[in-house]
Amino acid sequence: MAQEDRFVLGMWIYEFQNLDQFTHYVIRMCSPGLPTELEQIIVFAGLFWLFCECSSLVEDANVKKDYEEQAFLCRDNLETVLLNIRFHVGSNMDLVYAMSMAATYCLQISKISMAWMFICTAVHSAQTLGYHSAVPLQPESNEKKSQTTWLFWAIYSTERLLALRIGRSSNVRDHDITIPPVQASNNCDTYLRAVFPTWIKTAQIQGSLYDDLYSPGSLSKTEHSRVSRAYELAAEIKKIMDIEAEVQRRFIEAWGQNQPRGPNSLIWKIDRVINLSTLTLVYRSIKPNVPGRSISGECLEVARSAMSELSSTLVLFSREAKNSIGASLHVNWSLVQAPFVPFTTLFCHVIETSEASDLEYLRDCIDSIESMVACVVDAAPKNYLRLFRALYDAAVRYLDARSKSDQTSGQTDLSQPWASENPMNATAVTQASGIVPLTLPQFPQPDSGDYQQAPSSIVATSTLESQEQLSLGLFGAGVDPQSSNLGSWYYNHHQLMRMLDDM
Repeated sequence: MAQEDRFVLGMWIYEFQNLDQFTHYVIRMCSPGLPTELEQIIVFAGLFWLFCECSSLVEDANVKKDYEEQAFLCRDNLETVLLNIRFHVGSNMDLVYAMSMAATYCLQISKISMAWMFICTAVHSAQTLGYHSAVPLQPESNEKKSQTTWLFWAIYSTERLLALRIGRSSNVRDHDITIPPVQASNNCDTYLRAVFPTWIKTAQIQGSLYDDLYSPGSLSKTEHSRVSRAYELAAEIKKIMDIEAEVQRRFIEAWGQNQPRGPNSLIWKIDRVINLSTLTLVYRSIKPNVPGRSISGECLEVARSAMSELSSTLVLFSREAKNSIGASLHVNWSLVQAPFVPFTTLFCHVIETSEASDLEYLRDCIDSIESMVACVVDAAPKNYLRLFRALYDAAVRYLDARSKSDQTSGQTDLSQPWASENPMNATAVTQASGIVPLTLPQFPQPDSGDYQQAPSSIVATSTLESQEQLSLGLFGAGVDPQSSNLGSWYYNHHQLMRMLDDM
Protein backbone atom coordinates (compact mmCIF):
# COMPACT_ATOMS: atom_id res chain seq x y z
CA MET A 1 0.00 0.00 0.00
CA ALA A 2 2.81 2.40 0.88
CA GLN A 3 4.44 1.79 -2.50
CA GLU A 4 1.20 2.37 -4.36
CA ASP A 5 -0.34 5.32 -2.48
CA ARG A 6 1.25 8.57 -3.58
CA PHE A 7 -0.08 10.42 -0.55
CA VAL A 8 1.76 8.09 1.83
CA LEU A 9 4.91 8.49 -0.24
CA GLY A 10 4.30 12.23 -0.47
CA MET A 11 4.46 12.68 3.30
CA TRP A 12 7.04 9.99 4.03
CA ILE A 13 9.33 10.43 7.05
CA TYR A 14 11.50 13.27 5.89
CA GLU A 15 14.81 11.84 7.09
CA PHE A 16 14.63 9.53 4.07
CA GLN A 17 14.57 10.70 0.48
CA ASN A 18 12.49 7.72 -0.58
CA LEU A 19 10.97 4.50 0.68
CA ASP A 20 13.78 2.37 -0.74
CA GLN A 21 16.27 3.82 1.73
CA PHE A 22 14.05 2.74 4.61
CA THR A 23 13.39 -0.66 3.04
CA HIS A 24 17.15 -1.26 3.14
CA TYR A 25 17.04 -1.07 6.95
CA VAL A 26 14.01 -3.36 7.15
CA ILE A 27 15.88 -5.99 5.13
CA ARG A 28 18.94 -5.64 7.37
CA MET A 29 16.83 -6.13 10.48
CA CYS A 30 15.13 -9.21 9.04
CA SER A 31 18.43 -10.78 7.98
CA PRO A 32 20.07 -13.53 10.09
CA GLY A 33 21.74 -12.29 13.25
CA LEU A 34 20.77 -9.89 15.99
CA PRO A 35 19.85 -6.38 14.83
CA THR A 36 21.60 -3.46 16.48
CA GLU A 37 19.77 -1.03 18.74
CA LEU A 38 20.11 1.66 16.09
CA GLU A 39 18.57 -0.55 13.40
CA GLN A 40 15.68 -1.35 15.73
CA ILE A 41 15.02 2.34 16.39
CA ILE A 42 15.03 3.16 12.68
CA VAL A 43 12.77 0.26 11.70
CA PHE A 44 10.30 0.49 14.59
CA ALA A 45 9.98 4.28 14.24
CA GLY A 46 9.51 4.02 10.49
CA LEU A 47 6.98 1.19 10.69
CA PHE A 48 5.07 2.96 13.46
CA TRP A 49 4.63 6.00 11.27
CA LEU A 50 3.87 3.88 8.21
CA PHE A 51 1.13 1.86 9.91
CA CYS A 52 -0.34 5.07 11.36
CA GLU A 53 -0.55 6.66 7.93
CA CYS A 54 -1.99 3.58 6.25
CA SER A 55 -4.59 3.11 8.98
CA SER A 56 -5.86 6.62 8.36
CA LEU A 57 -6.37 5.92 4.66
CA VAL A 58 -8.17 2.56 4.65
CA GLU A 59 -11.94 2.32 4.95
CA ASP A 60 -12.28 -1.34 5.92
CA ALA A 61 -12.71 -1.46 9.71
CA ASN A 62 -10.90 -4.77 10.15
CA VAL A 63 -7.91 -3.69 8.09
CA LYS A 64 -7.80 -0.38 9.92
CA LYS A 65 -7.82 -2.17 13.28
CA ASP A 66 -5.04 -4.50 12.15
CA TYR A 67 -2.86 -1.57 11.03
CA GLU A 68 -3.42 0.20 14.33
CA GLU A 69 -2.51 -2.89 16.34
CA GLN A 70 0.70 -3.22 14.35
CA ALA A 71 1.42 0.47 14.92
CA PHE A 72 0.98 0.12 18.68
CA LEU A 73 3.25 -2.93 18.70
CA CYS A 74 5.97 -1.01 16.85
CA ARG A 75 5.50 1.94 19.21
CA ASP A 76 5.90 -0.25 22.29
CA ASN A 77 9.03 -1.87 20.87
CA LEU A 78 10.45 1.52 19.93
CA GLU A 79 9.93 2.95 23.41
CA THR A 80 11.51 -0.12 24.98
CA VAL A 81 14.63 0.30 22.86
CA LEU A 82 14.80 4.04 23.55
CA LEU A 83 14.66 3.45 27.29
CA ASN A 84 17.77 1.28 27.09
CA ILE A 85 19.72 3.02 24.35
CA ARG A 86 23.43 3.61 24.93
CA PHE A 87 24.64 7.02 23.80
CA HIS A 88 28.32 6.12 23.85
CA VAL A 89 28.25 4.75 20.32
CA GLY A 90 30.65 5.57 17.51
CA SER A 91 29.33 8.10 14.99
CA ASN A 92 27.92 6.56 11.83
CA MET A 93 24.96 7.04 9.54
CA ASP A 94 22.83 4.58 11.50
CA LEU A 95 23.28 6.69 14.64
CA VAL A 96 22.29 9.88 12.82
CA TYR A 97 19.17 8.27 11.37
CA ALA A 98 18.20 6.63 14.66
CA MET A 99 18.63 9.75 16.80
CA SER A 100 16.84 11.96 14.29
CA MET A 101 13.90 9.56 14.01
CA ALA A 102 13.77 9.21 17.79
CA ALA A 103 13.60 13.01 18.05
CA THR A 104 10.81 13.12 15.47
CA TYR A 105 8.87 10.48 17.38
CA CYS A 106 9.28 12.39 20.66
CA LEU A 107 8.08 15.56 18.93
CA GLN A 108 5.00 13.75 17.69
CA ILE A 109 4.13 12.67 21.23
CA SER A 110 5.08 16.11 22.66
CA LYS A 111 8.11 14.96 24.68
CA ILE A 112 10.18 18.04 24.02
CA SER A 113 13.08 17.47 26.42
CA MET A 114 13.68 13.96 25.11
CA ALA A 115 13.42 15.19 21.52
CA TRP A 116 16.08 17.81 22.24
CA MET A 117 18.41 15.22 23.75
CA PHE A 118 18.11 12.93 20.72
CA ILE A 119 18.43 15.64 18.07
CA CYS A 120 21.54 17.08 19.75
CA THR A 121 23.15 13.65 19.49
CA ALA A 122 22.15 13.45 15.82
CA VAL A 123 23.61 16.90 15.12
CA HIS A 124 26.89 16.10 16.86
CA SER A 125 27.24 12.82 14.96
CA ALA A 126 26.38 14.41 11.60
CA GLN A 127 28.97 17.13 12.09
CA THR A 128 31.55 14.58 13.23
CA LEU A 129 30.94 12.66 10.00
CA GLY A 130 31.24 15.86 7.95
CA TYR A 131 27.71 15.83 6.56
CA HIS A 132 27.65 19.63 6.79
CA SER A 133 30.79 20.04 4.69
CA ALA A 134 31.03 20.24 0.92
CA VAL A 135 34.35 18.38 1.17
CA PRO A 136 33.65 14.82 2.39
CA LEU A 137 35.93 13.19 4.93
CA GLN A 138 36.29 10.21 2.61
CA PRO A 139 35.39 9.50 -1.02
CA GLU A 140 31.71 8.78 -1.60
CA SER A 141 29.36 8.30 -4.52
CA ASN A 142 26.99 11.00 -5.73
CA GLU A 143 24.08 8.92 -4.44
CA LYS A 144 25.62 8.67 -0.97
CA LYS A 145 26.39 12.40 -0.94
CA SER A 146 22.81 13.20 -1.91
CA GLN A 147 21.55 10.96 0.89
CA THR A 148 23.79 12.49 3.57
CA THR A 149 22.99 16.02 2.39
CA TRP A 150 19.27 15.37 2.64
CA LEU A 151 19.70 13.77 6.06
CA PHE A 152 21.73 16.72 7.36
CA TRP A 153 19.13 19.27 6.31
CA ALA A 154 16.41 17.14 7.90
CA ILE A 155 18.11 17.14 11.30
CA TYR A 156 19.01 20.81 10.80
CA SER A 157 15.31 21.66 10.41
CA THR A 158 14.27 19.63 13.45
CA GLU A 159 17.06 21.02 15.63
CA ARG A 160 16.28 24.64 14.75
CA LEU A 161 12.59 24.07 15.42
CA LEU A 162 13.35 22.61 18.85
CA ALA A 163 15.96 25.23 19.74
CA LEU A 164 13.44 28.02 19.19
CA ARG A 165 10.75 26.02 20.96
CA ILE A 166 12.81 25.75 24.16
CA GLY A 167 14.43 29.18 23.87
CA ARG A 168 18.04 28.28 23.10
CA SER A 169 20.65 29.06 20.53
CA SER A 170 21.04 26.36 17.89
CA ASN A 171 23.92 23.88 18.01
CA VAL A 172 24.24 24.20 14.23
CA ARG A 173 25.89 27.44 13.14
CA ASP A 174 25.16 28.55 9.60
CA HIS A 175 28.72 29.76 9.00
CA ASP A 176 29.97 26.18 9.56
CA ILE A 177 27.78 24.77 6.76
CA THR A 178 29.28 24.59 3.28
CA ILE A 179 26.90 22.16 1.55
CA PRO A 180 24.13 23.79 -0.51
CA PRO A 181 20.53 23.56 0.68
CA VAL A 182 18.19 21.16 -1.09
CA GLN A 183 16.91 22.99 -4.14
CA ALA A 184 13.30 23.26 -5.25
CA SER A 185 12.21 21.82 -8.57
CA ASN A 186 9.01 22.13 -10.57
CA ASN A 187 9.33 18.43 -11.46
CA CYS A 188 9.06 17.14 -7.88
CA ASP A 189 6.81 14.09 -7.76
CA THR A 190 5.86 14.39 -4.08
CA TYR A 191 4.69 17.25 -1.90
CA LEU A 192 7.50 16.62 0.59
CA ARG A 193 10.22 17.02 -2.03
CA ALA A 194 8.60 20.21 -3.29
CA VAL A 195 8.15 21.87 0.09
CA PHE A 196 11.30 20.62 1.86
CA PRO A 197 13.47 23.54 0.60
CA THR A 198 11.07 26.01 2.22
CA TRP A 199 11.26 24.05 5.49
CA ILE A 200 15.03 24.49 5.41
CA LYS A 201 14.63 28.22 4.85
CA THR A 202 12.11 28.39 7.70
CA ALA A 203 14.63 26.65 9.95
CA GLN A 204 17.28 29.22 9.01
CA ILE A 205 14.88 32.00 9.95
CA GLN A 206 14.02 30.30 13.23
CA GLY A 207 17.69 30.28 14.17
CA SER A 208 18.12 33.92 13.21
CA LEU A 209 14.95 34.83 15.07
CA TYR A 210 16.38 33.73 18.39
CA ASP A 211 19.95 34.90 17.77
CA ASP A 212 18.99 38.35 16.43
CA LEU A 213 15.83 39.18 18.39
CA TYR A 214 15.50 37.20 21.63
CA SER A 215 18.91 36.01 22.78
CA PRO A 216 20.46 37.87 25.75
CA GLY A 217 23.12 39.24 23.40
CA SER A 218 20.57 40.63 20.94
CA LEU A 219 18.58 42.29 23.73
CA SER A 220 21.62 44.40 24.60
CA LYS A 221 21.71 45.85 21.08
CA THR A 222 19.93 49.02 20.06
CA GLU A 223 16.21 48.87 19.46
CA HIS A 224 16.68 50.26 15.96
CA SER A 225 18.94 47.39 14.90
CA ARG A 226 16.54 44.78 16.27
CA VAL A 227 13.51 46.37 14.62
CA SER A 228 15.29 46.53 11.27
CA ARG A 229 16.26 42.88 11.56
CA ALA A 230 12.71 41.95 12.60
CA TYR A 231 11.23 43.49 9.46
CA GLU A 232 13.83 41.67 7.34
CA LEU A 233 12.85 38.33 8.90
CA ALA A 234 9.15 39.14 8.51
CA ALA A 235 9.67 39.79 4.79
CA GLU A 236 11.49 36.45 4.43
CA ILE A 237 8.66 34.58 6.18
CA LYS A 238 6.06 36.20 3.92
CA LYS A 239 8.11 35.18 0.90
CA ILE A 240 8.18 31.58 2.14
CA MET A 241 4.41 31.65 2.62
CA ASP A 242 3.96 32.84 -0.98
CA ILE A 243 6.22 30.05 -2.28
CA GLU A 244 4.38 27.38 -0.28
CA ALA A 245 1.02 28.71 -1.47
CA GLU A 246 2.20 28.34 -5.07
CA VAL A 247 3.47 24.79 -4.41
CA GLN A 248 0.15 23.84 -2.86
CA ARG A 249 -1.80 25.33 -5.77
CA ARG A 250 0.32 23.39 -8.25
CA PHE A 251 -0.16 20.07 -6.46
CA ILE A 252 -3.89 20.58 -6.00
CA GLU A 253 -4.22 21.16 -9.75
CA ALA A 254 -2.12 18.07 -10.47
CA TRP A 255 -4.18 15.90 -8.13
CA GLY A 256 -7.43 17.00 -9.73
CA GLN A 257 -10.33 14.91 -8.46
CA ASN A 258 -8.02 12.54 -6.57
CA GLN A 259 -7.38 14.80 -3.60
CA PRO A 260 -5.47 13.42 -0.57
CA ARG A 261 -7.40 11.68 2.17
CA GLY A 262 -7.14 11.49 5.95
CA PRO A 263 -4.57 13.61 7.79
CA ASN A 264 -2.68 14.34 4.57
CA SER A 265 -5.70 16.22 3.24
CA LEU A 266 -4.89 19.18 5.47
CA ILE A 267 -1.17 18.77 6.07
CA TRP A 268 -0.22 21.88 4.12
CA LYS A 269 -2.49 23.98 6.31
CA ILE A 270 -0.19 23.23 9.23
CA ASP A 271 2.67 24.89 7.37
CA ARG A 272 0.67 28.10 7.15
CA VAL A 273 -0.17 28.00 10.86
CA ILE A 274 3.50 27.48 11.72
CA ASN A 275 4.58 30.37 9.52
CA LEU A 276 1.96 32.68 11.01
CA SER A 277 3.07 31.68 14.50
CA THR A 278 6.71 32.40 13.63
CA LEU A 279 5.69 35.73 12.12
CA THR A 280 3.84 36.57 15.33
CA LEU A 281 7.02 35.99 17.33
CA VAL A 282 8.94 38.27 14.95
CA TYR A 283 6.42 41.10 15.24
CA ARG A 284 6.25 40.62 19.01
CA SER A 285 9.81 41.96 19.22
CA ILE A 286 8.79 45.30 17.65
CA LYS A 287 7.84 48.10 20.01
CA PRO A 288 4.31 49.39 19.31
CA ASN A 289 3.67 53.02 18.43
CA VAL A 290 0.85 53.31 20.97
CA PRO A 291 2.13 54.48 24.38
CA GLY A 292 1.40 52.14 27.27
CA ARG A 293 1.18 49.06 25.05
CA SER A 294 3.61 46.17 24.69
CA ILE A 295 2.18 44.53 21.55
CA SER A 296 2.03 46.16 18.14
CA GLY A 297 -0.99 46.17 15.88
CA GLU A 298 0.90 44.11 13.28
CA CYS A 299 1.63 41.44 15.87
CA LEU A 300 -1.99 41.29 17.01
CA GLU A 301 -3.27 41.04 13.45
CA VAL A 302 -0.97 38.12 12.61
CA ALA A 303 -1.71 36.41 15.95
CA ARG A 304 -5.44 36.57 15.22
CA SER A 305 -4.87 35.13 11.75
CA ALA A 306 -2.79 32.31 13.22
CA MET A 307 -5.44 31.45 15.79
CA SER A 308 -8.21 31.51 13.20
CA GLU A 309 -6.20 29.31 10.83
CA LEU A 310 -5.36 26.87 13.60
CA SER A 311 -8.95 26.64 14.80
CA SER A 312 -10.33 25.97 11.32
CA THR A 313 -7.59 23.44 10.58
CA LEU A 314 -8.16 21.44 13.75
CA VAL A 315 -11.91 21.39 13.22
CA LEU A 316 -11.39 20.06 9.69
CA PHE A 317 -8.92 17.52 11.01
CA SER A 318 -11.57 16.23 13.40
CA ARG A 319 -13.91 15.70 10.45
CA GLU A 320 -11.39 14.17 8.05
CA ALA A 321 -9.47 11.92 10.42
CA LYS A 322 -11.71 10.85 13.25
CA ASN A 323 -10.21 8.27 15.63
CA SER A 324 -6.96 8.21 13.65
CA ILE A 325 -3.59 7.77 15.31
CA GLY A 326 -2.08 9.29 12.18
CA ALA A 327 -4.11 12.42 12.87
CA SER A 328 -2.78 12.47 16.43
CA LEU A 329 0.78 12.65 15.15
CA HIS A 330 0.03 15.51 12.79
CA VAL A 331 -1.92 17.43 15.42
CA ASN A 332 0.83 17.04 18.01
CA TRP A 333 3.40 18.22 15.49
CA SER A 334 1.37 21.36 14.76
CA LEU A 335 0.64 22.05 18.43
CA VAL A 336 4.32 21.74 19.35
CA GLN A 337 5.33 24.35 16.78
CA ALA A 338 2.43 26.63 16.19
CA PRO A 339 -0.22 27.94 18.54
CA PHE A 340 1.34 28.93 21.81
CA VAL A 341 2.94 32.25 20.80
CA PRO A 342 -0.27 33.58 19.16
CA PHE A 343 -2.34 32.32 22.10
CA THR A 344 -0.18 33.97 24.78
CA THR A 345 0.12 37.11 22.67
CA LEU A 346 -3.65 37.57 22.58
CA PHE A 347 -3.92 36.53 26.22
CA CYS A 348 -1.41 39.22 27.22
CA HIS A 349 -3.27 41.79 25.12
CA VAL A 350 -6.52 40.98 26.91
CA ILE A 351 -4.87 41.33 30.32
CA GLU A 352 -2.98 44.47 29.32
CA THR A 353 -5.92 46.38 27.86
CA SER A 354 -8.91 44.74 29.57
CA GLU A 355 -10.49 44.48 26.12
CA ALA A 356 -12.51 41.29 25.80
CA SER A 357 -12.79 41.13 22.00
CA ASP A 358 -9.80 38.77 21.62
CA LEU A 359 -11.30 36.27 24.05
CA GLU A 360 -13.30 34.96 21.10
CA TYR A 361 -10.11 33.79 19.37
CA LEU A 362 -8.95 32.04 22.53
CA ARG A 363 -12.33 30.40 22.98
CA ASP A 364 -12.44 29.22 19.36
CA CYS A 365 -8.98 27.67 19.74
CA ILE A 366 -10.04 25.82 22.87
CA ASP A 367 -13.22 24.59 21.18
CA SER A 368 -11.25 23.30 18.19
CA ILE A 369 -8.77 21.45 20.40
CA GLU A 370 -11.70 19.95 22.30
CA SER A 371 -13.07 18.65 19.02
CA MET A 372 -9.69 17.07 18.32
CA VAL A 373 -9.41 15.52 21.78
CA ALA A 374 -12.61 13.63 21.07
CA CYS A 375 -11.15 12.24 17.83
CA VAL A 376 -7.56 11.29 18.62
CA VAL A 377 -6.09 8.64 20.85
CA ASP A 378 -3.04 10.54 22.08
CA ALA A 379 -2.98 12.42 25.39
CA ALA A 380 -0.80 15.36 24.30
CA PRO A 381 -3.65 17.54 22.91
CA LYS A 382 -5.39 17.13 26.27
CA ASN A 383 -2.39 18.69 27.99
CA TYR A 384 -2.51 21.71 25.71
CA LEU A 385 -6.23 21.93 26.27
CA ARG A 386 -5.80 22.01 30.04
CA LEU A 387 -3.21 24.78 29.86
CA PHE A 388 -5.10 26.86 27.30
CA ARG A 389 -8.31 26.51 29.25
CA ALA A 390 -6.52 27.61 32.43
CA LEU A 391 -5.23 30.75 30.71
CA TYR A 392 -8.63 31.49 29.20
CA ASP A 393 -10.39 31.06 32.54
CA ALA A 394 -7.78 33.28 34.17
CA ALA A 395 -8.38 36.01 31.60
CA VAL A 396 -12.16 35.83 31.99
CA ARG A 397 -12.01 35.97 35.76
CA TYR A 398 -9.44 38.74 35.70
CA LEU A 399 -11.59 40.87 33.41
CA ASP A 400 -14.57 40.23 35.63
CA ALA A 401 -12.60 41.31 38.71
CA ARG A 402 -11.28 44.35 36.85
CA SER A 403 -14.77 45.33 35.75
CA LYS A 404 -16.09 45.10 39.29
CA SER A 405 -13.16 47.17 40.53
CA ASP A 406 -13.82 49.90 37.96
CA GLN A 407 -17.50 49.98 38.85
CA THR A 408 -16.66 50.31 42.51
CA SER A 409 -13.96 52.95 42.15
CA GLY A 410 -15.52 54.82 39.25
CA GLN A 411 -12.29 54.56 37.24
CA THR A 412 -12.51 53.66 33.56
CA ASP A 413 -8.91 54.25 32.40
CA LEU A 414 -7.72 50.92 31.04
CA SER A 415 -4.32 52.10 29.82
CA GLN A 416 -2.46 52.17 33.13
CA PRO A 417 1.29 51.66 32.75
CA TRP A 418 1.22 48.69 35.10
CA ALA A 419 -0.31 46.57 32.37
CA SER A 420 2.53 46.91 29.90
CA GLU A 421 5.46 46.22 32.20
CA ASN A 422 5.23 42.47 31.76
CA PRO A 423 1.83 41.05 30.86
CA MET A 424 3.12 37.48 30.95
CA ASN A 425 3.21 37.79 34.72
CA ALA A 426 -0.53 37.34 34.43
CA THR A 427 -0.02 33.77 33.27
CA ALA A 428 0.72 32.43 36.70
CA VAL A 429 -2.44 30.42 36.85
CA THR A 430 -4.12 27.57 38.12
CA GLN A 431 -4.82 25.09 40.76
CA ALA A 432 -8.45 25.09 39.67
CA SER A 433 -7.50 23.66 36.29
CA GLY A 434 -5.49 20.79 37.70
CA ILE A 435 -2.11 22.10 36.54
CA VAL A 436 0.75 22.41 38.99
CA PRO A 437 1.27 26.16 39.31
CA LEU A 438 4.57 27.81 38.51
CA THR A 439 6.24 30.26 40.84
CA LEU A 440 5.72 33.38 38.80
CA PRO A 441 4.86 36.96 39.74
CA GLN A 442 1.22 37.67 40.55
CA PHE A 443 -1.26 39.66 38.51
CA PRO A 444 -0.42 43.37 38.43
CA GLN A 445 -2.95 45.46 40.36
CA PRO A 446 -4.11 49.01 39.69
CA ASP A 447 -3.77 51.62 42.39
CA SER A 448 -7.18 51.32 43.97
CA GLY A 449 -7.98 50.59 47.55
CA ASP A 450 -11.30 49.08 46.51
CA TYR A 451 -9.73 46.67 44.04
CA GLN A 452 -10.60 43.07 44.75
CA GLN A 453 -7.85 40.58 43.94
CA ALA A 454 -8.67 37.97 41.29
CA PRO A 455 -9.67 34.59 42.73
CA SER A 456 -6.79 32.91 44.53
CA SER A 457 -7.50 29.65 42.73
CA ILE A 458 -6.13 31.11 39.50
CA VAL A 459 -3.50 33.54 40.76
CA ALA A 460 -0.20 32.09 41.93
CA THR A 461 1.39 34.45 44.43
CA SER A 462 5.13 34.69 44.60
CA THR A 463 8.04 35.94 46.62
CA LEU A 464 10.33 36.28 43.62
CA GLU A 465 12.55 39.32 43.36
CA SER A 466 11.20 42.40 41.61
CA GLN A 467 10.85 42.55 37.86
CA GLU A 468 13.90 44.81 37.68
CA GLN A 469 16.03 42.32 39.59
CA LEU A 470 14.76 39.43 37.47
CA SER A 471 15.56 41.26 34.24
CA LEU A 472 18.98 42.27 35.51
CA GLY A 473 19.82 38.67 36.33
CA LEU A 474 18.57 37.32 33.01
CA PHE A 475 19.80 39.90 30.53
CA GLY A 476 22.49 42.02 32.20
CA ALA A 477 22.76 45.67 33.18
CA GLY A 478 23.08 47.13 29.68
CA VAL A 479 19.53 46.31 28.60
CA ASP A 480 17.00 49.11 28.07
CA PRO A 481 13.50 48.85 29.63
CA GLN A 482 11.79 47.84 26.37
CA SER A 483 14.31 45.06 25.76
CA SER A 484 14.05 43.99 29.39
CA ASN A 485 10.27 43.70 29.15
CA LEU A 486 10.54 41.77 25.89
CA GLY A 487 13.11 39.41 27.37
CA SER A 488 11.02 38.86 30.48
CA TRP A 489 7.97 38.06 28.34
CA TYR A 490 10.00 35.55 26.33
CA TYR A 491 11.41 33.99 29.50
CA ASN A 492 8.00 33.64 31.15
CA HIS A 493 6.55 32.31 27.91
CA HIS A 494 9.02 29.43 28.01
CA GLN A 495 8.35 28.87 31.68
CA LEU A 496 4.76 28.13 30.70
CA MET A 497 5.86 25.89 27.86
CA ARG A 498 7.92 23.83 30.28
CA MET A 499 4.74 23.02 32.16
CA LEU A 500 3.72 20.84 29.23
CA ASP A 501 6.82 18.67 29.68
CA ASP A 502 5.75 17.93 33.25
CA MET A 503 2.19 16.84 32.42
